[in-house]
Amino acid sequence: MGVVCELDYNETDFDLDVLLDNSSIIEDGQQMPAIDYDVSAYSNVANLDYNQYLRVSFDVYNERYEGAYPNLRYKANVRFKITGQFAIQASNTVKFGGLTWSGYMNYGYYTQDTGWIKIPGEINEAMGCNRQRSFSWNCSISGWPNLSGTASVKTPLISAPEFETSISDIDVESLVINGKLASNPYNLYCLRVFSQDKSAFISNNLNGSLTIDGLAQNTPYEYHVEVWKVDLSGSYVSQKILTATTLENYLEISIESVDFVITEVDSEYDNVTLTVHTTDDSHVKSCTWGEGGVYKRAEGTSITYNNLKKNLEFYFEVMVEDTLGRTSKPFYFRFNTTFTYMEAWVFVDGMWKRGYSMALGRINKPKLDSGISAYSSGVGSRDTYSLVRLSVYDGLEWHQAIPYKEES
Repeated sequence: MGVVCELDYNETDFDLDVLLDNSSIIEDGQQMPAIDYDVSAYSNVANLDYNQYLRVSFDVYNERYEGAYPNLRYKANVRFKITGQFAIQASNTVKFGGLTWSGYMNYGYYTQDTGWIKIPGEINEAMGCNRQRSFSWNCSISGWPNLSGTASVKTPLISAPEFETSISDIDVESLVINGKLASNPYNLYCLRVFSQDKSAFISNNLNGSLTIDGLAQNTPYEYHVEVWKVDLSGSYVSQKILTATTLENYLEISIESVDFVITEVDSEYDNVTLTVHTTDDSHVKSCTWGEGGVYKRAEGTSITYNNLKKNLEFYFEVMVEDTLGRTSKPFYFRFNTTFTYMEAWVFVDGMWKRGYSMALGRINKPKLDSGISAYSSGVGSRDTYSLVRLSVYDGLEWHQAIPYKEES
């Protein structure tokens, strides 16, 4: 994470007489070996060069964040080592920001690497409301050699949060924007909502649902749901764009009629398609069809019932739901499948009673290479029927009609 910086140094005389063959460190009166710390990740943040044969290097490691905004802190440990080909016998003080290591160094001729030496303490800096920061510290070694410079660190980038958002409950003059952070590392983020038509933010902390009123009917709207740092500084971290069109206001719909079309499946079964006609078909969202408590909902104005037996008659009701969620009054109607005999009415005891003629029958079974349609009369467009004799009652007596034949 760090950036390597070449540092200034203060040169002193190099006295070979003080160099010893035994390379070691003596700290607080005790001679101790250099310690190599097992770290999984580290960054070289500064190099202090005395000459081509001696370099002091500084690393930060164990970088981490602790706490949460507004008390978020960046912390790390620091270590140093001397490399090259050198000899040292001197009491030295190594500083890195506010951290200090002091001890006696005793390395003989041709030492190439002291190994890593940990500087006690840790870096502890306030992050404020930032995903990433750069810090600089003075660093130095004094005694021998005497070098100083500046170390710079760029902290790890805090990840952006995940969030969910959507639009619901779209109405004539209102809608609802839903949004919530699914994660929020170190409490560093918030959700804002920008209204494109107002050219302004309408929420700085969306955490659930936001109802927007006073909209125009049948009008498109666009909203930007954005992740920002919680202090609203800078610009958005991530963004999702939502669009919706408000509903159109119109009169309630009423049903005017229902058509049905019969399509023959075979000699025993038909499919029947029902189509409703209303005062405003363009705003019909769905229809509910059925009878006797058994209902079926279908999108649009039509529905098809498959594999119904021939010679059946149904008494149905239908209700339509419009795009505003309003439901019409029920409309009652009758439809049938194909009749394979002719309907006839007989006047008995002062009342008309319905029956069926016995003379009518299908002579030729139609081919099923294409759909065969018929309407409520039950007469197929390619069906052929036998002759039927009809009579008419004029109120006094029955009169025979002329012979009548109906065929496709």
